[in-house]
Amino acid sequence: MHQKVSEQIAECLRRAAEADERAHQATDPTLKTDYGRMAQSWRTLARSYEFQSSLGRFISFNNDRQQWASPILAEDHQSSSSASVFEEKEADILDRLARVTGRIPPYSVDAVAIALASVSIATLVRFGGGWAPTDLHFAIYLPAILATGLLAGTPAAIGAALASLLIIFWAFMPPYFQFKWLTPTQQVNVFINAVPYFITVYFAYCCRLVLQRLHRRERTNEILAGELRHRARNLFSVIQAIVQRTLAETPDRAEKLTGRLRSILYANELLVSGKSDPITVRDLLLQEFAPYGENRLQMRGLDLEIEPENARHLLLLFHELVTNAAKYGSLSHVDGNVIVEWRWNNSRRLAMTWTEIGGPTVAPPSSDGFGSQLMRLCVKSLHGTMQAQYLPEGFACGISVRIDRRH
Repeated sequence: MHQKVSEQIAECLRRAAEADERAHQATDPTLKTDYGRMAQSWRTLARSYEFQSSLGRFISFNNDRQQWASPILAEDHQSSSSASVFEEKEADILDRLARVTGRIPPYSVDAVAIALASVSIATLVRFGGGWAPTDLHFAIYLPAILATGLLAGTPAAIGAALASLLIIFWAFMPPYFQFKWLTPTQQVNVFINAVPYFITVYFAYCCRLVLQRLHRRERTNEILAGELRHRARNLFSVIQAIVQRTLAETPDRAEKLTGRLRSILYANELLVSGKSDPITVRDLLLQEFAPYGENRLQMRGLDLEIEPENARHLLLLFHELVTNAAKYGSLSHVDGNVIVEWRWNNSRRLAMTWTEIGGPTVAPPSSDGFGSQLMRLCVKSLHGTMQAQYLPEGFACGISVRIDRRH
């Protein structure tokens, strides 16, 4: 639906630009006025579509945010509503634990079952240790109380603590398996060891609360990131239509500009995507060579995982190199190829070589264009250097940049 609205906005802006052009070319004042009104009507319609799209996204975002605001309902809607807003990443153990804590409300049957299971397991472990005269029968229940508090909530944890004291009093204090009156020494012992139980209950309550808050905030951030990606795509569609219409007489310049914008869009999505998948040099190269065919690219190097911020500059650099190769170098010939080699020199230095083969004879340009300036800017942003060579067999360059490598 959002994609259709974006296309409608782009079409309205295109019609408005055509009407402006006709108004500019018209000599009749009446006709010029009519074309001007037509252009204004198309722009008004485009703003209407944009408002409709923004309102729909705003309503959708608020609905999703309300779903994640409840730790109980968040997990029930996870597989349906949230999947349409952001891409689900692979969950780690903390994510799974947060989902369990959000799915099990206090005072529920599941909470009681978890408390009973935790206390039963601790009791079986204590039975396995025998009836040695030691305080182990108190300490063995602390993990059970903590697990119950994290998974099932504070009421279940308090019940587990009380049940643990009752079991210890009945089964592990002589005379065994009898309800008896405790001696003063035993009463003090039970009281002193009961204090850590309820401290553990409070600690489990705090951990459960923090875990659920972090989980909800993470989901909210993912929803916001998805909204940012969607708005960026819509903005790119509108800008692309404007550029193509404005530079209709020079389609090569329009394609070059939209290609750079497309690379920036892809690089920004790497920053806000939230994906756990690694970003490698190989992936960035394949992204830029996709329109020309992966078979025209020969890569030699390890799959180095790099930070998204560095990937943005590298992607723009690769885009300019590929664009130049397609226009002047090896990619402009059917049999031309590009060889890219890279290696890791030290902790933060990446050395790369770009070699074009099978293309036309190249010569140094008489002046630096914007593409050359953009490449130097990208290399400078990565605190690196770039040396270009215009050889008879093709263009070649050596690049050395400092990047942050993921471990």
